[in-house]
Parts: sequence; structure tokens; C-alpha cells
Amino acid sequence: MTVTLSPELEALIRRKVETGEYQSADQIIAEALQLLDERDRLLRLQTAIAVGDEQLARGEGIPLTPALLAKIKSDARAMLRQGKAPKPDVRP
Repeated sequence: MTVTLSPELEALIRRKVETGEYQSADQIIAEALQLLDERDRLLRLQTAIAVGDEQLARGEGIPLTPALLAKIKSDARAMLRQGKAPKPDVRP
């Protein structure tokens, strides 16, 4: 894969490596992509929370009972046994 960077970004990467903050440009790019992924996940979670808040305001909440929690866990185990991955935002 070839990536074209602006001169400013190239200079930034060079400085980060020269100051010893990072060992290589690859390390910088990997961390940048990880942070981008985390930011995207945070935005998805914030959106889901907003939707949930709206649902609660309309009285559409579902009480978290021991039975519901057991069902959620059971469903998750069944998905794993079937080789299905959980949604990217459903993880510890």
C-alpha cells in the first residue's frame, strides 16, 4: 500500500521519530489508526447512549433483571459457539 502524505504530515512524523517518541513511521501510523478506531467506537457508543436516553424518556426502558442478564449471557455464548463474532462495540 502506498500512502501520500502532505509535507506537513511527513515533517510531523519525522520529528516524532527523531525525538524518540516513536521508533518508526510505521509505529506512528499504527497508533494513529488505533486512535481513529477508538474515536469511531466512542462516537458509535455516544450515539447508542443518546438513543437509549430517548427511549427511556419515552418510557421504553426494560428493567435489567437477573433473568434478562442470564438470557444476554446465554445468547452471547450461543453466538460464540456458532462462530459469530459480537458487534465491535460489545466487548469488555
